[in-house]
Formats: sequence, C-alpha cells, structure tokens
Amino acid sequence: MSLRTIKGKLIVLLVVLIVGFVVLGYQVTKSNNDGKMGAIRLTLIGDVNTNLNGTMMELRGYQLLFKSERLQGYENYYRKSIDSLNSLLPILITPANQERIKKLKSAVEEWHTLNIPRMEMLKKYGNKVNESSFQEEHPSDYQTLMKLTRESAQLYDKIPQLIVDLYDNVKKSNLNRIETNATFSVIVLAIIALLVVAIGISIMYSIQGSIQKTKSGIEYIRHHKA
Repeated sequence: MSLRTIKGKLIVLLVVLIVGFVVLGYQVTKSNNDGKMGAIRLTLIGDVNTNLNGTMMELRGYQLLFKSERLQGYENYYRKSIDSLNSLLPILITPANQERIKKLKSAVEEWHTLNIPRMEMLKKYGNKVNESSFQEEHPSDYQTLMKLTRESAQLYDKIPQLIVDLYDNVKKSNLNRIETNATFSVIVLAIIALLVVAIGISIMYSIQGSIQKTKSGIEYIRHHKA
C-alpha cells in the first residue's frame, strides 16, 4: 500500500480514527473505574469515622444507663470500624497509605484494649460509679476508673486526626488521578485532531493533483488529435 495514493491515505485516516477511538474508549473506562474506586475508598474511610463515633456514643451511653444493648452496640460498632479498615488495605496499596491505615487500626485496637478493664469495672459496680459515695467506698477502684477514663479519652482524641490525614491524602490522590486522566484524554484528542487535519489536507492536495493531471491529460489528447 502506497501512502502517496488517495486510497492509501484514506486507509491511514481510518486506522488513525479507529486507534484513536479505542484509546479514548479505554481512557473513558479507566476514568470511570478510577472514579468508582475513589468513591469506594472515601466511603469506607467515612464508615470508619461514623462507626468510631458510634462506638464512643455507645460507650458513654453504657456508662450512663448500664443497658446491655449499649454494650453490644459498642462492640458491633468497633467490629465494623475494623472491618472497614481491613477493606481499605487491599485497595490503598501505596506504602504511605498502607502505613496510615495500619497506624489508624493500631490506635483503634489500642483504644479498645484500654477500655476492657474499664468496662469490667463498669459491669462490676454498675450505676454506683456515678454516685458520690463510690469515691469514698472504693477509693482505689475510683482512682483506677478515673485513670482509665482519662487515658481512654486522650487516646481517642488522637484518632480523628489520623482519619482526617488518611481521608485528605486519599482524596488528593483521587483528584490527581482524575486530572491526569482528563489531561491524557485531551492530549489524545489533540493528536487525533492534528493527524486527521494533516491527512485530510494531504488527501485534498492529492485530489487536486489528480484533477490537475486529468485536465493536463485531456488537454494533451485534445491538442494531439487536433
């Protein structure tokens, strides 16, 4: 196939268009998948935050009301938080994000472990811990309970910032990926447009050249017959 012929140039134009549409189709699919995965990642991080808030709410509720369903809710929210963090590990594969997830998970587990002796003491004494006489009747346990409560609050206060750091970095990474996909698509479109224009101009010149040759041939025949 000669690229000098109109047929050859038309074939090249067709190939350029086909390849261009295939690349753009792949890019659109990739962009959609990246957007979907970005939404899943951010949703899971949001679930971690929501479930941890629920865990703290149930813990405080149990300390006030001492209802068993509060204790069950506390454990359920905690397990959901850990499950969400475990789900993030295989879809946030960069070393930095893996480290953030592990650090956050470790802090949540440490907080939960710290609450075990606190919960046992609350189960043991029940609503008595909220009475003024508890400090006088059980001074040692009172001091221990206050210490555990204080340490639990201090540790929990560090967790929201870990969630924010993870969320902000994942959000930034997702936005960068979307911008990269958009930039690549624009570049591909520009290249296709330039190639189509260049090939179109070449075909136009080829057609003009063919017309001119045909005219010259007609004129040659006319003069020689005359």
